[in-house]
Amino acid sequence: IVSGGFSNAPVEVEEIDGEAVKFATNRDPFVLNHLASLQGSKFIRGDNHKSAGDQAFKVNVPVTVIVAMDGRYDHAARAPEGFAATGESIGFDHSGRTSAEFRFPLYAKDFNAGLAKFQFRHFEDNDGMAGVFVMERTLALSDVAYSGTTGNMALEVEEVTGETITWASDRTFELTDLKSLQGSKFIRGGHDERPAELGFKVNVPVTVVVAMSSRHLELVPAGFTATGETIANSIEDSRMPLYAKDFPAGLVDLQFGTNGFAAGIFVMERSLVLSDIVSGGFRNAPVEVEEIDGEAVKFATNRD
Repeated sequence: IVSGGFSNAPVEVEEIDGEAVKFATNRDPFVLNHLASLQGSKFIRGDNHKSAGDQAFKVNVPVTVIVAMDGRYDHAARAPEGFAATGESIGFDHSGRTSAEFRFPLYAKDFNAGLAKFQFRHFEDNDGMAGVFVMERTLALSDVAYSGTTGNMALEVEEVTGETITWASDRTFELTDLKSLQGSKFIRGGHDERPAELGFKVNVPVTVVVAMSSRHLELVPAGFTATGETIANSIEDSRMPLYAKDFPAGLVDLQFGTNGFAAGIFVMERSLVLSDIVSGGFRNAPVEVEEIDGEAVKFATNRD
């Protein structure tokens, strides 16, 4: 591991399994916090002030490298070339200083197995603070934007980690009963803007799930099919049916028509589904599929 910094501080690697991590090996007590979306990643801890030199390491699997950029500066201009904003951010805690906590927006880029190398930009003046996280490649959204609206409400992306999530950035409305959507990314916009089109990029194949208001089912995007599931919201008595469609990695474009949409948009990494199973055997026994979540599993359907 190479972690370019102004003080050539020692480099450590720590797996993220909590809500906070020590920021630098040569500076106490600064921490990065609010790390829910980075659980399981590897954090590369080094110099408090990164340089414009190489940040490099080898990986044995495809990964997503996520850099957390100091939000007090022009973080988009300073992020490494090729890294795209995810729409998420984490906290940086000065631990006791005035205005102790501020946000570090996240930028991400995929790397194949082998050497991962990049450089921060405009870090020549000993004022470059950034965190580097490495995670086995998982879902990341970028270039999230909508059109067909006169509003300018910023879009937000939040990982679903509980049973409830705020529906809109300009209202206190909530979506609830989200058990089947845990781990997905929720795209939050302004409730009254009603865009006709929503687009974003994904780095892995995904299933997009839209929760439609029961009053606007005619606006379900083309190609989406009902899942048979519903979620609830805090402003309507009726539940919101879920519709889903699979997309390959790359650009996702959703068309809701000229009247816009009243929907919740969830994006989840595509999960494994088996179908049309043929399992030849001497007795043509029934076939079952079971997910492995323990230390043992029943071997056959016709033998106990």
